[in-house]
Amino acid sequence: MACGVGACLGCFVKTREVDHHSHVNNARICTDGPVYATEEVEI
Repeated sequence: MACGVGACLGCFVKTREVDHHSHVNNARICTDGPVYATEEVEI
């Protein structure tokens, strides 16, 4: 089970922008989402 607060990075989605927390192209769905525009994510 994921933590729900963004610490475990178990719920990430690939993004086009660099995440300010982890400094990689990921967003944490539990804290940054759960809804994203299609131009923000890598499909």
